[in-house]
Amino acid sequence: MFKKRIFTLKTFAEGLAGLILGLPGTVGARVHKGITHAFAEKLRLSTTSVNGCVYCSYTHTMLAIRAGISGEEIGLLLKGDLGCEVDSSETPGLIFAQHYAETGGNPDTVMLEKLESAYGGRLSRDILALVREIEFANLNGNTFEAFLSRMRGNAAPGSSPLFEALFFLVNLPILGPLHLIMKMKK
Repeated sequence: MFKKRIFTLKTFAEGLAGLILGLPGTVGARVHKGITHAFAEKLRLSTTSVNGCVYCSYTHTMLAIRAGISGEEIGLLLKGDLGCEVDSSETPGLIFAQHYAETGGNPDTVMLEKLESAYGGRLSRDILALVREIEFANLNGNTFEAFLSRMRGNAAPGSSPLFEALFFLVNLPILGPLHLIMKMKK
């Protein structure tokens, strides 16, 4: 049984709406550049550690290496281990990223307050935008993978075969080549 969180038609529509409404924040985070490339990749890996998207794990591992993050630290982040050699100034953001994913993109007020207390308004909004973006990408990859799993006789519980098939076809031009690259690297 495929056990990763995936999109349904409803959650995809909600996630897409959140992504579109949050677009000014995402663009602002990139323009503002208050988050280093290395920290952004750590946030992405921390979110991905919860959601388990193989495509995001692969891609953001490569990007994290380019950002100067050690292979050991990447491995620990992908296991959800924040006891690794993480800069203490990054810990609140990484904990938030995991919490965001664990709550399905619905962080509780206390965690939002802790994020803002640690980073202030601007930087906490930038972190939230980056985490929202990777959460969407994680579920996108997981839904693509769910269709492949279904074809092997391992369907995700409660998922629609029609939605998965349509989702797969729409994402095939993007995730199909990545899927092949990952298979060749094994």
